[in-house]
Amino acid sequence: MAQINKKQKLCHNVSDKSITLIDIINWNYLNNVAIEYHDLNKIYTIKYAELNEARNKIVSILKCIENFEFIGIGIDVPEYCIPALILGIITKGFGFVNLPSDAIMYTKFLSTLHIKYIFLWHPIDNTEMICKFNIHGEYLYLSKMKQAQEQYIQNVESGYVYAIATSGSTAEEKICKVLHSCIVPNIIDLKLILSITESDKILQLTSFTFDPSIIEIFLSFHSGSTMLMISKQIKNDVDRLLDIIFWNNVTILQSTPSLFFHRWSTERISNTILGKDSPLRIILLGGEPFPKIDLLLAIKHFENRTEFFNIYGITEVSCWASINKITWIDKEIESSYLGTVLSETIFQVRNEDDSIVSKGDGHLYIGSNSRLCIVDNEVLQNMKRPVFRNTGDIVHIDNKGRIFYKGRQNEIIKRYGNKLNLLRLNETISELHFVRNCYSWWDVERHKLHLCIRAITNGTALYELKKEVMSHLEKLPDIYKPDKIHFIKNIKLTANGKICTKFLQKICMQDRITSSSHRDAVEKSFESVWNNYLNSKTNGFLKLGGTSIMALQISTEICELLNTQFPNLIGMLLKDATFEECLTYLKNILLFNTRNEINVPTSYTPIHTYVTMHKPLSNNAYKINEEDICLWQKCKGKTYIHLSSNDQILKFDKKAMFNIRVKNTFDLLKCVDASPTVFQYNKRTFVTVGSHSGMICTVELKAEDNSVVYKIQLPNRIESSVVVLDNFKGIVGCYDGHIYCFYLKTGDIIWKYQTKDIIKCTALLSESQNKLYIGSYDNNVYCLSTENGTKIWSVKASNGSISASGCLHSATETVLFGTLDGSCVAINQSKGDIFWRNKLMNPIFVSPITLHNGFVLFCSVGGTLICFDIQADIKLWTYQINSNIFAYPITQYDPIKNCENIIIGSLGKSIYYLELNSSIENTGPVLKYIKNVLSPIYATPWCEDDYMCIACTDGTLYICKLSQGDILSSIKLGGEIFSSPVLANGLITVGCRDNNLYVLEQCKMNE
Repeated sequence: MAQINKKQKLCHNVSDKSITLIDIINWNYLNNVAIEYHDLNKIYTIKYAELNEARNKIVSILKCIENFEFIGIGIDVPEYCIPALILGIITKGFGFVNLPSDAIMYTKFLSTLHIKYIFLWHPIDNTEMICKFNIHGEYLYLSKMKQAQEQYIQNVESGYVYAIATSGSTAEEKICKVLHSCIVPNIIDLKLILSITESDKILQLTSFTFDPSIIEIFLSFHSGSTMLMISKQIKNDVDRLLDIIFWNNVTILQSTPSLFFHRWSTERISNTILGKDSPLRIILLGGEPFPKIDLLLAIKHFENRTEFFNIYGITEVSCWASINKITWIDKEIESSYLGTVLSETIFQVRNEDDSIVSKGDGHLYIGSNSRLCIVDNEVLQNMKRPVFRNTGDIVHIDNKGRIFYKGRQNEIIKRYGNKLNLLRLNETISELHFVRNCYSWWDVERHKLHLCIRAITNGTALYELKKEVMSHLEKLPDIYKPDKIHFIKNIKLTANGKICTKFLQKICMQDRITSSSHRDAVEKSFESVWNNYLNSKTNGFLKLGGTSIMALQISTEICELLNTQFPNLIGMLLKDATFEECLTYLKNILLFNTRNEINVPTSYTPIHTYVTMHKPLSNNAYKINEEDICLWQKCKGKTYIHLSSNDQILKFDKKAMFNIRVKNTFDLLKCVDASPTVFQYNKRTFVTVGSHSGMICTVELKAEDNSVVYKIQLPNRIESSVVVLDNFKGIVGCYDGHIYCFYLKTGDIIWKYQTKDIIKCTALLSESQNKLYIGSYDNNVYCLSTENGTKIWSVKASNGSISASGCLHSATETVLFGTLDGSCVAINQSKGDIFWRNKLMNPIFVSPITLHNGFVLFCSVGGTLICFDIQADIKLWTYQINSNIFAYPITQYDPIKNCENIIIGSLGKSIYYLELNSSIENTGPVLKYIKNVLSPIYATPWCEDDYMCIACTDGTLYICKLSQGDILSSIKLGGEIFSSPVLANGLITVGCRDNNLYVLEQCKMNE
């Protein structure tokens, strides 16, 4: 078939090339809701009249700009403001560009399209503000790039509507400039085919940097219907996202198959949008091969009336080129048939020598005389029409002229001299009932075939599943049997919702590098891992925006990829090592891995020179009173009652704790990631905390607002908590490698001790309080005199840095620490001898815990809780949490039930409440409940009586009922929270990344 017969095309007239997207917008329903936007705590609605008003405002603002083809829209602009910006830009005759977050593509867009003007929510470097304006209640800026390359465009009536990048799934990303005449036919076609009216509600779920988002926006506006938009925070909460789609009566949904089936479980889909009474009329699945019909039938309620469409196209002929309504009659045909070709579009199939194929297999090309995109540096006037684009897909034409998808060109490989279609392998494996997703990858260099399976195991051993896979493959020729099968828990998707091929390659290449002879491969592998998380190699890890989580991910990936342990890598990253420093370390480890011990070169220790503090750095004069005794202190989920204390700590006012509000804030100049310490001298309660600026702020907590504030300065960043002694003394670790003992009110240094690296660990006092134990990033644990800072002993705990505090184990007179190479260590408190050591699979970022029965609990960042009897050197039980752990676990012993409750927060946005029965020997805990919140939990929760305070990284604080997990109250602070809250005397104190220490108070409901 040389070309699809024109009779097979749709018959409506969309050939008028002067029609623009603005021309087809339906303004007949001005009182209808055009946009319904769901944020965490609010729903915004924008009517067509308001949308039109905002559009006209943008047109007026752009009157000052001439001779530019494209106007940029920044990534920080609130989602619900973007449609108005788009409409205003194209009404004025410009094209719009939703700029990507990827730094390389961002720069390529600016330079290739000569973008000089960008709409922003917050001003950025290298821009100057042209004007500030308000639309939909948000203040935005039109900004001008200071260093943009000047290139005035003479023919501003170019007809470009937007520019967008290809997905880059098969080759390097290209920039496509799209004409109105290319996208308008798509919108008109789909409205008619799908019978969309003003009563429909269309979900806008696609990233703005992926061209199907244009379909969602303008299909809705062309129909006069409502477009449902959802904030990024809710999109990350998959359960809440699905509930919003279902309960808010979405009727049209567009997605890639991978995103649709990866985002939600089949059970959740079956009970909501594909349930019996679902309001969802239509699901469009495109961008990837259509899923097996059997899979859809298995999750679709038999009375569900949702219609499925297989929609197909490429960005180079934006956006969709054909559509097929699934009728469930012939399952094999339905899933791979590309369907009816859309208006102004030509399908052409060619063989290897570029001859046209009328029957059989060939390469699919999509062409048009009017649906044209200009790719990279092409010139429209020089293009011979019709213009055809290679899709990269292999198709089959049957004797009826129908075209069926068979796979990508790069999925047809040659193995043992025979051709093999990877799509056929994937489809065959997907027939197995336990296979959720299946992907294969061909290692060209080693001629190895890898099969990646995401399975529903239901407790079945993986080797049993593997046997079933190999048995099922008997129906295919022997060349289809893979060299290696990988069972994977999760699939990584691109920003466009497609399978990330780099992710598959990483999994399949894990066993490729096993010795020091692959030094070039080491550099390439580490560069690939580094670039997955950071956009540059020009600076240190922390200065490039690296976090503890990124450090863990990079370390884990490179260890798996190179099949070697690199115990110091996390520590190096977290003290701002550069790419080159880390790479040198990796190569040295691989080169000298026969040695028993690898030392990190001293150049990795931060090199800073500071002025020693001999004078107070505070103007607050204070006379030391020898009778000032610290009665108790609270920090990171624990209360430390001092031996001299007979006072009772005030509890919550339970009648007033269902509302909280900000009472005071104290500015510490930079992020407050350290957890505050609340303490009491006599009848006066104080809080003290340090910040990234090196400032330590101490505040007396009073019922009135006339708090006395003491601020002192240390030379470098502080992330550890302050330990309080008598006489208003404090002890804290600093990023300059010193442990300081100082007066909290004056800043006078009593003593300081220098280690060989940064200190993030909080000091631990001995029971007599005359000694402290503290870990350093130099891998050592130090025991110092609290009186004068004299070193009593030090010992190298392991090859990993120490980030978390220790805990005392009275029965063995040891102090316990966990390290970043996964080591669990018990050290004799008096002499510093290693009493016991064990090793976990993952790093440890949290303090160990001594349980009521004398056993010890360690938690790895991978979510594994392991209980040891360190006296007998026996592992008693293991419990797995399905997420990473950076929050210290909390325990509460119940003497009546003789059980110990374990409360722990996770990065999976959940609090786990476990019950450990002390009367049943050597058995693990039982899960009582999981409380889900909307953001990851990095901070340790505070639990007291039957109440719990949870701090999330998005800045939200929750007060919950501990026994059930019910949320009683919440408040959103001004920045991210990595600091652990403390509740004492009716007040909550917590640090925040908006540079403030917050003091919050309980208030009655009517206040």
